[in-house]
Amino acid sequence: MTGERETYAKRALQLPVHVAQVKKDLEHTDARQYSILTKLTETDDLHVATALEKMWALLEEAEIEKHGAAHFTDDYWVRSFINHIVSCTNLPDYCYQNQSQKDELLEDIEQLKSRFVKKLQAYDFDYRLSPTADRKRIVFYERQHYSDRLEIEKNGTEMPHISEMLDRVMKCIRNDVNSFKPCRDDAKKIARRFVCDIDEYLRNVYGDPVENKENYPLMPVIAIVTMAIHGVEYTESQVRKILKREDTVKQREDNWLFAHDESRAVAV
Repeated sequence: MTGERETYAKRALQLPVHVAQVKKDLEHTDARQYSILTKLTETDDLHVATALEKMWALLEEAEIEKHGAAHFTDDYWVRSFINHIVSCTNLPDYCYQNQSQKDELLEDIEQLKSRFVKKLQAYDFDYRLSPTADRKRIVFYERQHYSDRLEIEKNGTEMPHISEMLDRVMKCIRNDVNSFKPCRDDAKKIARRFVCDIDEYLRNVYGDPVENKENYPLMPVIAIVTMAIHGVEYTESQVRKILKREDTVKQREDNWLFAHDESRAVAV
């Protein structure tokens, strides 16, 4: 179907029982999750409604296949899926930046850290962190009584300087920033990142089938949820290009099932 979409009055989609129950529970408890779930369960677009029903059916089938019908008694799979979508629609800016922007960000943080450390060391504030049973307090070795210092030294507990901890923090920041492949800066960079995150989630939760890769049954879920959350429709070949380009897993399928026909193509 091309051109104008067929619309109709909103109706209740044919959803798995667990999905309906989670939606009811979230209505008065978590606005963010409820908003996401509403996008995945309500629409006045006939095409989208059909796709969403298919998406939930595929996820339910995958969950039953993984755990068995006899153990399919709770709604954790729905909550887990929604929680993941919430987390990957609230990523920090660096996840969508190109390499030049990332390098600039890391350099700015490094300079701020270096200036701070120089001040600490110049005024003898580069204290050593001392262990404490009270998690709400920060205790420094240099500020403790002599007897307490002897006990700490006797136990051989690590007492890193503040500057050492900042170096470790900086290393973690670099790893986090560089763990995301640089994005091409255009209008669809957020949707492409989302495609990769959902793909990784599905493979982690339901496995990456070694056999019959050309007929991976959960691939339509990626396309449908991207359409519902970001309003971007990708064809099978376009999703395949995105995942190969981002290289989020070592091997990619050559022929994936897809939820939409090629006439709905958009620029990748």
